[in-house]
Amino acid sequence: MKTIRLSLFSIIAILLYSNVNAAKEPHFTRKLQQYVKRVVQEFDQIPQERKKALQTLGDYLAEQLAEAGEAKVLFICTQNSRRSHLEQVWLQTAAQYYGLEGIQVYSGGLEATAFNPRAADALDRAGFQVNVAQRQRGNPRYLISPGNGYPTTLHYSKPYQNSQNPSKVFAAVMVCSEADQSCPVVPGADVRVALPYDDPRYFDGTPSEAQRYDETTREIALHMLYLAEYIKRINIQQIEARK
Repeated sequence: MKTIRLSLFSIIAILLYSNVNAAKEPHFTRKLQQYVKRVVQEFDQIPQERKKALQTLGDYLAEQLAEAGEAKVLFICTQNSRRSHLEQVWLQTAAQYYGLEGIQVYSGGLEATAFNPRAADALDRAGFQVNVAQRQRGNPRYLISPGNGYPTTLHYSKPYQNSQNPSKVFAAVMVCSEADQSCPVVPGADVRVALPYDDPRYFDGTPSEAQRYDETTREIALHMLYLAEYIKRINIQQIEARK
């Protein structure tokens, strides 16, 4: 993974620059565009049980978009180090791909550790622009963007109750069984959905490490793209019904 270490000043400059350029015609990196085009052809591979959970989440988000013009999603895992960040990045990217405005995506953990570099590497291999900032007490900050013209988002590990995350009117999505069991009720959440994924960390340091992280990344990409496409279909149906 080719990353650039950035100073705090550089981080601020990149965030401001990317937000200004978001007004221009945005486009994914060529590698990411090809990746997404392949993944969206695989919706039929999603198990029906998982589709049902995704549709439950999609119904809530579509309703919020229709009523309030925005919808918030908080992905929660044990340590906010891998799967919850992958979900956050991919749902945001999926919403951008399908032209869905107003979906705000967050992540957090039952505790804060660090955004694992192996997960960042997997996003890099998928085609995202990934820069790593200076380490802060072992919890590095990553700047991630799907391509030119899109806002750059800042990612680091934090508790799900962090002030940057929503505290009311949002969907709580549990992406690991540990968080699902340890956090049966998420204060302020309108709806709670379980979307567990196998943890690739069990393959850290093995010959299968990169493969397992890539498989998890692709599975999450598939589900988040399906979710965004489902919301898009609901939006179109709502527009047609008003005619």
